[in-house]
Amino acid sequence: MKLLNLQKINNDILNTISYFSFFAYSSTFDDIFTFLPVEVTKKQLQTHLDRLIRQNKLISNDSFLKDEPVKPILKAELKKIQGLLDRLDPHDNTYTHLKGMGFYLFGLKRYTLPQYSIFLKNSLLRQVISFNKIILMFRYIKALQRLPFVKFVGITGSASMGNCKISDDVDMCIITKKNCLFLARFCTILLAHLLRLRGKKDSICLNLFFDESDLLIPPHKQTSYIAHEVLQMKPIINKNQTFERFLRINRWIHSIYPNSLSHVSIRLPSLKQKQRIVLTLTRLLLLPLEQILKIIQLAIIRRNKTGLIVSSTQLWLFKRDFEKKIASKTK
Repeated sequence: MKLLNLQKINNDILNTISYFSFFAYSSTFDDIFTFLPVEVTKKQLQTHLDRLIRQNKLISNDSFLKDEPVKPILKAELKKIQGLLDRLDPHDNTYTHLKGMGFYLFGLKRYTLPQYSIFLKNSLLRQVISFNKIILMFRYIKALQRLPFVKFVGITGSASMGNCKISDDVDMCIITKKNCLFLARFCTILLAHLLRLRGKKDSICLNLFFDESDLLIPPHKQTSYIAHEVLQMKPIINKNQTFERFLRINRWIHSIYPNSLSHVSIRLPSLKQKQRIVLTLTRLLLLPLEQILKIIQLAIIRRNKTGLIVSSTQLWLFKRDFEKKIASKTK
């Protein structure tokens, strides 16, 4: 076990929790462990957290819940959510999606800085709001699962952490089959419109697309902010271990956050010769359509100036670069 400088590890913990405060979020133990920039054991981290609480440098929801019980309206929402979970078939994909989100575990201990006690008070409400937003997306998620050229869909942003406000969208990252990025984007946007999940409250924001042939995040975006966003992403569709492959290709993330997974093993199923022929023929047939959709969409994207990164294999479609905003606040 490594000997850690007490003051340094305390500062790292406080800085990690302070980062979450930019998003009005109170962090769980696993959040702090994952995003701590130094390697520690969970036992070491718990010891430091307990010490910081005794020193009044941190607060947790333990004392808060004793003083301020859960409001009746939230109790009713929690009961409704638990009823939904109880009715789901464990073998149903919907149940799997909920399990993957993680934040439906409403009783987790949370930490924040003393001046941000309001985050503890709001955390349960935001979890309920996030959960209800994602429930509205299930028909859409099931439809995406049937698209053969969609390999992966992940929830990103505030929804991935169970930290949505009522006005927030649900952000999604999509990985497509090779040479199907613009076809996939067209179909995913069309489905969202058909299900009335665009341009209104509780809408979907499709702002990040990767072609499976180019999963490496560009060097100038290999930052702590992007690493944070990747690690907090919640997979809801993951065919052929696409997400594991994405993490492995972007293993630079683990040099920034050493307590995250340091190695991801991949066991991809081998394709039989007949399957390879079918896939090749399908791609050849879809390629002309992909090229037409690419020309049309790139013209629209460039006219609207919505892209941070726009290429044939990656689309980062953000009107505002939140990373720059965070960087300016942390200077």
